[in-house]
Amino acid sequence: MSTLTTDQFTDTRLYFRQHFEQYALHLPGNTDQQLHQLRKTAMDRLDSLSFPTRRDEEWKYTSVTRLLQPHYADGQSEVSNDPHGSEDFAFPDEIRVPIINGIPHIPENLPEGLSIFRIDEAYRTEKFRDTINHWMKIWTTEETDPFIVLNAALARGGVCVHVSKKAVINQPVHMACINVSGASPIAVHPQLFVIAEPHSELTLIESYQAEKDESLPAAFYNVVNRLHLDQNARIRHIKLQDGHDEAFHINNTRAEQARDSVYSHYAAEIGSRLVRNNLHAIHQGEGIHTDLYGACLVSGKQHVDNHTFIDHALPHCTSNELYKNIISDRGTGVFNGKVIVRQDAQKTNAFQQNSNLLLSDKAVMDSKPQLEIFADDVKCSHGATIGQLDETAVFYLRSRGLSEHAARRLLQVAFLGEVVDHFPSEAVQEAVEKLIGRKMKGENITH
Repeated sequence: MSTLTTDQFTDTRLYFRQHFEQYALHLPGNTDQQLHQLRKTAMDRLDSLSFPTRRDEEWKYTSVTRLLQPHYADGQSEVSNDPHGSEDFAFPDEIRVPIINGIPHIPENLPEGLSIFRIDEAYRTEKFRDTINHWMKIWTTEETDPFIVLNAALARGGVCVHVSKKAVINQPVHMACINVSGASPIAVHPQLFVIAEPHSELTLIESYQAEKDESLPAAFYNVVNRLHLDQNARIRHIKLQDGHDEAFHINNTRAEQARDSVYSHYAAEIGSRLVRNNLHAIHQGEGIHTDLYGACLVSGKQHVDNHTFIDHALPHCTSNELYKNIISDRGTGVFNGKVIVRQDAQKTNAFQQNSNLLLSDKAVMDSKPQLEIFADDVKCSHGATIGQLDETAVFYLRSRGLSEHAARRLLQVAFLGEVVDHFPSEAVQEAVEKLIGRKMKGENITH
């Protein structure tokens, strides 16, 4: 990504700097000032970076011009009478952390072995300060993605989740990000750090929801997640996204995995005008396993771009990746999945598949699965398919008494069902199926 001091988004950066300076006026305490200094360094670094254009290889299929046009308010003045949000994203026995316009509401009475803090509180704790400093300093000195740097500067109340050694947390921890809009467009910058100590286990749900109202102004979610899995730690990470029609969603998630750890990521992308997910899994030991699953339903003028990266750096590691998209109307989908197997990563087993259904002549899908292999004793495969519904299958179902509409809908649900069936609980599967069914019904996605 180019580094320029002036570009077409100069006014946008100046506007975000005004937000930052207003925030700085209300900072209390020396420790908060230390964290603020890191954020100030990030804000200064943003001035040397250019937001991506379609001339940048990693963004050639996705334009952020529309995203950066509104003059966003920071969303902090909006008040929610109900910080719990829709029942669509409510799960049995969950530990719910409502995040209203980027501000978390930390629950009490947590189970043994689980701690949840705001980032500023975690930073005051010696146990977590070094980890936060490590990630923040990378963002403020080395990071070239301006959205990550912007998040580092403007995150107001990020969350730190810590799971103690050998702790198995049976209740899912649900980060429920809820957009409460006012009269102006808003921008929020959720930030999440997860530290899973050796032999620990956690299910993490990350959800994004908003009212379905065509009159709502634009909303910009700029999300950064960092997860560290220590030896033999296991994290099941579920992302559910159903933003309104003028929402823009940028999500940067990086999982760093130590020896014998397991990281499984499950994504359901249903709403928002523009979605860009950068999902990285970095292997830092042997015996690691990574699962990445994505189900995307794209319609209208939606644009959903999934960029994934799995770095096999050491021997005896495995990964499995499956993304499926259904695209109708003028929707656009992008899949760019890269798996790299480095020279020392012998005995690697990696699988990657991207399958897509196009339901209209104007729907677009750009698929680019990639394997880079520098080791010789590996088992790796990848593939991509882009097509339409099997008319023979439609005819078969109609011959069994289904209407054409019902037959096509059933085949589409089954197509995404191969991904949804991997989601780790029946409650989550039912929630995703409900969202898919409602969108198909509401927008008549059965072409």
